[in-house]
Amino acid sequence: MMRCEKCNGSMVVHSMGMGGRGKRYQVRHYVCSHHIYRGNTACDNSLRIRVEKADNEVLSAIEAYALNPDVTLKVVRRAAQMIRERTAKQPDLAVQKRRELAKVERECARLTDALADAVAIGKREASALRSALGERETRIAELSVNSLNARMPPCSINSATSAWKNSYLSERSNGGRCSRATFSMREQRLAR
Repeated sequence: MMRCEKCNGSMVVHSMGMGGRGKRYQVRHYVCSHHIYRGNTACDNSLRIRVEKADNEVLSAIEAYALNPDVTLKVVRRAAQMIRERTAKQPDLAVQKRRELAKVERECARLTDALADAVAIGKREASALRSALGERETRIAELSVNSLNARMPPCSINSATSAWKNSYLSERSNGGRCSRATFSMREQRLAR
């Protein structure tokens, strides 16, 4: 994700011992992989950036640009449009699945009747009928799951995004920055 400006090598996390006697601790830095593993001849970029500082800067940039309510609104609207286009191309898919489900259920009923007759008479065909019945029941379960997945609730984009935008703007008006807890609360709200 991060690249060295001089050699275009990847930046990796490297731990380094700091502190004096008895008070040593490890500090993690992002460093150029070519420099750290191959030496100055491969890359002379000896810059070390503390992981915490770089991560905070990245999160601040994401908050400032990507989590902007207007940008988020555009992304959500585009996603909803893509979903509507996809479902419009296959409007009768759910109808086809329901027809197939009804057909397989009828076959299942016929096989159940045939199995009951075969068991009553004592025919050897009972095991083949049981196998066919098991296959049909499996298909019924698959079709039932697919029909549930095919039904998508209508998108209520405006209400969800306006609630999110209001909470975001109220935080901004207070002059505070978003905390990690606020980010996770937003993620949970958007996941619903």
